[in-house]
Amino acid sequence: MRTQDCAVGERAWPAFDARPIPDVAIDEFDPELLGDFLVRERAVSPSVIGLLSDEDILLALGVTRRDESGTIRPTLAGLMALGRHPQAHFPSANIAFIAFWGPKSDPLAGGRFLDSRTIIGPIPVMVAETLVSVRRNMRIASYVIGGSRIDVPEYPEDAVREAVANALTHRDYSPEALGSQVQVNMFVDRIEIISPGGLYGLVTVDDIGTYGASSSRNQFLSRILESVSYPEGYPERGFVVENKGTGFAQIQESLRRQGLRPAHLQAGPSRFCLTMWKDEGLDRSLSYASA
Repeated sequence: MRTQDCAVGERAWPAFDARPIPDVAIDEFDPELLGDFLVRERAVSPSVIGLLSDEDILLALGVTRRDESGTIRPTLAGLMALGRHPQAHFPSANIAFIAFWGPKSDPLAGGRFLDSRTIIGPIPVMVAETLVSVRRNMRIASYVIGGSRIDVPEYPEDAVREAVANALTHRDYSPEALGSQVQVNMFVDRIEIISPGGLYGLVTVDDIGTYGASSSRNQFLSRILESVSYPEGYPERGFVVENKGTGFAQIQESLRRQGLRPAHLQAGPSRFCLTMWKDEGLDRSLSYASA
């Protein structure tokens, strides 16, 4: 069984996202993601980025770096954000998704797993595919008010999306931690999103989400993902992260608007865990339609 409790504590870790990846060629970038990224960067900074060649834009923003021989290589940040298949080089830089039959207190009640999959691809694809799995295993409460049908999911999707994107963006990508996956554990009473690595810098669990409290372990990756959109074929719109230090506050606001209790955080030297609970009142008062 792979349910893990979350440890408590951590401070500063070195950044590894800007290193060039040996023996990886720049043709491993996804053409659609890369093209949209370049268009977006030229549009938001026409007087600076707009004057550069594609090659120089990628070098300036940390998507690529020259190795010791002078060869341009994708960085870890560039590969995770824009690569076709980053897991070909970092097999555990993925998401392990499991939906359990039971609650956290008895996860295997009723059977081993309700659903289980390993989610791979660049970060925008992994975020979108995780939402696909969450939707498949999340009930939707449907009821009618004033002749109009209103659907209420067990969890607000924008909160789940933000939590998963944050886990992938801010996880520890050091060589020691790259053997660990981001985990999304979906129980009947809660969702846990666990990422390798604790908090970075001076941010604490108590001040996450407050004004001015922001510190990024992976500064190049965070910056790149500001201009990376979701691929065609997914309902997600916009860019993967805003990188304004407001992600957790947005999660809490989404939960509050749906009448759910605040998300809970636990941070330790080796992992970070965010927990969201569903509204048990929905079980008592509403009938459910298939998601």
